[in-house]
Amino acid sequence: MMNSESAVSRIRRFFYDTEIPFGLAICRICLPLVLMGMVLPRWSVCRELYSADGATGQLSVGFGYIDLLPELSGSAVAALYAILMFSLMTLCVGWCSRVSAFVACVLMSYFSMLDCVSTMTKYTAMCSHMLLILSVSQCGSIWSVDSWLTNRRRNLDPTQPTFAYPRSAAWPRRLLQFHMACVYFGAGVTKIHTPTFFTGDQLQYWMLTHLNYQHRLGELLSGYP
Repeated sequence: MMNSESAVSRIRRFFYDTEIPFGLAICRICLPLVLMGMVLPRWSVCRELYSADGATGQLSVGFGYIDLLPELSGSAVAALYAILMFSLMTLCVGWCSRVSAFVACVLMSYFSMLDCVSTMTKYTAMCSHMLLILSVSQCGSIWSVDSWLTNRRRNLDPTQPTFAYPRSAAWPRRLLQFHMACVYFGAGVTKIHTPTFFTGDQLQYWMLTHLNYQHRLGELLSGYP
């Protein structure tokens, strides 16, 4: 019984110990910057990739669900794509952090599932889940516009205590860690059952194609197997 109680207390401490959310703040700043590297190049062709004016490739088609997601007009898609970029920028600077993360999560998932050929990748799926976790965390409590506004209001009120870094439960950071670990563990198990991964053919083929992005260094390296 003693061991059971100590194990429960350790698990509780693992998830619910309070900490200053430095890691969440770094993730909140860096994740949108990484996603912008994918989102910005597609801005000029968002009508063709994601709207009814172009040629979408819905992920749901492969599972037997035709037109599971609504395909909007080109103007509506352009507006939503602009909102996606704006939400990523506001998340990076930490303005309305939770709302920005949730909006970015919904729109990123929507556009990714509309284009399974090039937009839907392993890391876009991972980033969508990470955005969802950030939307329910205290990622904007430090190093953000939100924290600056909070401290400004506190300084105007003499009854408020002096500045101190806010603390929050550790479970959002733990969920991010578990998420990353599970994804890469699953990827490793998949590669174990893929003979072309061990021969190097799969990697060489990926370096020679531009299915997801251009990688000119891959073309150079593929010439020296």
